[in-house]
Amino acid sequence: MQTMGTTMGPTHLVALYVATAGLQGNALGSDEEEITLLVYVLIDIQENKVMGRQQFIIRPMVMDESCTPGTGSDNPAVAGSSGVISEAALAHAPALTERNLREHGIPLEQAIEQFEAWWSSMSHVTSGCVPCFVVDGQAPMRQCLHPEACNKDINLPEHYNMFHDLRKEFVACYSTHGELSTFGIQEMMECILFEI
Repeated sequence: MQTMGTTMGPTHLVALYVATAGLQGNALGSDEEEITLLVYVLIDIQENKVMGRQQFIIRPMVMDESCTPGTGSDNPAVAGSSGVISEAALAHAPALTERNLREHGIPLEQAIEQFEAWWSSMSHVTSGCVPCFVVDGQAPMRQCLHPEACNKDINLPEHYNMFHDLRKEFVACYSTHGELSTFGIQEMMECILFEI
């Protein structure tokens, strides 16, 4: 990790946002739908400044020409995937229509490779360090990215195994009995601003 002076810790974080073709928010990943969007935001925490952003529209495997349409259950790589973008997903991100996913989407593995190449190209910022991810709860990594990568035989770089759970940190700071653990980012921000 990068250090500055005697203070240990990262100087940059990567906020990682994941959306699927199914449920979003607190239910993200519970329906096992495929990932449709990855957004990486590089943040300089010392300057409190966004240094860069990478967004990848992901074409679900069930939409590939070689995949049998339907439930996805014919292909173990997309088991549970319906091949249909849910109303919840469209309400959350209206631009992620099936047409846009087919026309502009790339495979998940390609998106991860492109992020890794971008990260490496940011050597003036990252100084050879690995990304330090921050996510909204456990679901983006543990219920979406890791299971889907495993199902598709994608070897995630080791740094995807370590991340900071924003919800967990929020609850540790602002909740005594876990009553705030279901808050989304907007609600967490409102709670913090109310406290100030």
